[in-house]
Amino acid sequence: MDLVQREGGKTFFNRPDWEDILTKAAGTESGRLETSEERRRAILDELVQAREMLSARLSGHKVKHMCFPFSICGTTAESLLKETGYETAFADRLFGFRSVESGGNPYRLMRLKHQFIFCLPGMGRQSFLKALETGKEQ
Repeated sequence: MDLVQREGGKTFFNRPDWEDILTKAAGTESGRLETSEERRRAILDELVQAREMLSARLSGHKVKHMCFPFSICGTTAESLLKETGYETAFADRLFGFRSVESGGNPYRLMRLKHQFIFCLPGMGRQSFLKALETGKEQ
């Protein structure tokens, strides 16, 4: 984290060689990079444990849908969703259409952006058009 901060913070990840720099830095520490199989197992375990925890808190209702934190979903996590019994997942789409279409990938449903949360039904909420205008200003 110190290295990333010294090298520009978030803009560090705009560099084409950011991954090489972090790999070299990790090599100087006592730790190691996880293997692809270790990463796959960790994601699988987290998906299963999260569903079990939520299901228990929801009086045994089976959780079938999930929303990725920070809208981030990689190909490994996406491939494990079906294996773990999820039917759908909400994540961001970096490129292409942002709308949900019939027959589309059920594990890449577009998340509602934060500026639109306040358009959902409820007292004191702003209109959809107002949220669009606010979103364009940001």
